[in-house]
Amino acid sequence: ISFLENSSNVWDKAARLAVTIASKPPVAVEMTKQALKESFSNRNLESNLNLLSSFQAITQLSEDHQRGLRNLHQGNEKFEGN
Repeated sequence: ISFLENSSNVWDKAARLAVTIASKPPVAVEMTKQALKESFSNRNLESNLNLLSSFQAITQLSEDHQRGLRNLHQGNEKFEGN
């Protein structure tokens, strides 16, 4: 019975985490998801690090990143991704 009582708490935490992730910059979230999927199917560290390096370059050139930097320089810490 304690497992069932705790399971709703797990779902609540999962829902809160999903909302938090959804509020993050979408380009970065998508790249992170792709990198995680790749790391599970390809266990080669060097290849995964190369992929992450490429993704970092892509995200740094995105409008999301540029907007985030502008917001940070203006003292606005809240980021609204597109």
